[in-house]
Amino acid sequence: MTSTIEYLALGAVAVVLLVSIVQSVQLSGLNEKVGQQNTLMVSLVSSGSTGGIASQAGAPAQNPVPTQTNQAPSQQMVGGC
Repeated sequence: MTSTIEYLALGAVAVVLLVSIVQSVQLSGLNEKVGQQNTLMVSLVSSGSTGGIASQAGAPAQNPVPTQTNQAPSQQMVGGC
């Protein structure tokens, strides 16, 4: 005769199995989306880098605009104000 505890154990195993199957399906779908995005990023980077390097090969290097970090505390933005 099967006891109630054995039925509860079988039910718990079934729930864990069901959850793991659902998670594996979700993970495979997410893996496919990441693969598609990686392919898109590689194609964008490769097309952007070849055009950018060739067009800027003879151009002189530009200095970025320096940022001011040594401002007085009264002139710094605090809390978005």
